[in-house]
Amino acid sequence: MKTSLRWAVTALVVASGMSVGTARADEGIHAGADLLFLSPKISSVGVNNVFNYSNTAIVSADGALDANLEFAQRVILGYEGDEGGGVQVRWFTFDNVLSYAGLEDHGAGTVALAGNTILDIDTFDAELTQRGNFRVWDWQATAGVRIGSLSLREDAVNDIDWEQFPDFAWAGQAGVEFDGAGPTVSLSLAVLVLPYCTVTSSNLLTMEVGS
Repeated sequence: MKTSLRWAVTALVVASGMSVGTARADEGIHAGADLLFLSPKISSVGVNNVFNYSNTAIVSADGALDANLEFAQRVILGYEGDEGGGVQVRWFTFDNVLSYAGLEDHGAGTVALAGNTILDIDTFDAELTQRGNFRVWDWQATAGVRIGSLSLREDAVNDIDWEQFPDFAWAGQAGVEFDGAGPTVSLSLAVLVLPYCTVTSSNLLTMEVGS
C-alpha cells in the first residue's frame, strides 16, 4: 500500500478574548464519551491522489467517495484542579465503509469503476487543559500532542474492479496509509440557554507529520 509524507489539518479556529479569569471547579477525575455520526466525503481530486495508478497513463479521471451517516466515538479521561487547570487524554476512532463511483479514461476507452472502501481513523491526544468563564460563556482551552493513524483500503467483500485497467495504466494496489504525530489545540464554548439546556461550540486545530 502506498505510503508518503503528508500533512493533515483537520480544522482551523481563531480564538480571541481569552484573557479572562479561570473558573473554580471541584478537583478530581472526570470521564466522558461522545457518540458521533459522521459522513466523510472525498472529492475526485482527493480520490486521484489516493488511488495508486500511473498518472501519466490516465487521460481523465472523475470519481468520489461518499457515505451515509456512520457511527464514530470519542472517549475522554482527565483530571482537573480546583482552579480549572488539568490534564486529559482523548481517543477517537472511526472505522466504516465508504462507497466509490467513478469514471477513468486510460487512453483506450472509459472504464466505469464502483465498489466499497474502508476508512479507518484512530487518534490519541494527551493535553493540558484550562477552564474559565467570560460573561455568559464557559470556555475550555486545551493544548497538547496528537498521535494518529489513517488508512483507506479496498473492501475485500465488495472491492473496486481495478482489473479492468490494462497493465500500462495500473500500478498495483489502491489505498493509502498514514501514521504521524503533531501538536493540537482546541477551544470549547458553552452557554446555558434554558434550564438543563446548554449550547456548545467546539473547535480543534491539529497538524500531523508522518509517513
